[in-house]
Amino acid sequence: MNRREARRQATSRAILTAARRLFLQQGLAQTSMDQVAQAADVSRATLFNYYPGKAALLAALGESLELRMVAALGHCREKQPDADAALRQLFAHAGRVLEQTADLTRLLLLGDASEEGFPRLQAAFTELARDGQAQERWRTDLPAASVGEHLYLAFIAGLLGWGESAATAGPAALFKRRAEDLLKLLAVR
Repeated sequence: MNRREARRQATSRAILTAARRLFLQQGLAQTSMDQVAQAADVSRATLFNYYPGKAALLAALGESLELRMVAALGHCREKQPDADAALRQLFAHAGRVLEQTADLTRLLLLGDASEEGFPRLQAAFTELARDGQAQERWRTDLPAASVGEHLYLAFIAGLLGWGESAATAGPAALFKRRAEDLLKLLAVR
């Protein structure tokens, strides 16, 4: 990577870090682009060259969240070749992360950061479904893409369900139960 690209990536990271912090502190509606530029120590023109508005900032933050979730799922699949164990590990990890980043996750999911959802994450869940089916642990009467979509939707519903309520149980407990429920549904009969 050349100097110019490195500088560009550093500027983008600074802007996203500032936006994330301000959105969490003040709320999305109360945060102006001028405030983001000032907090990132860039000019207003530079900010708008990178991100033309708050929607673009949210989309970039949402993409970052998706990439982290896809990486976590990939890590779980590598560490736990057994599909059941990988699913349990991913959901446990998601619950722990949500406990630490609840406000940001809530902002990204409920703030319409990604209108089309998280297609890379859905594809990663489809790969996990293929693993479970190949291991003859998960149902094969449905195509892997369908099973992957169900896993993805259950995962996102868990994030949204916890994010929209003041759950008495923390997200870690909620995600542990959700993983066990999914495994019961997916088990070969």
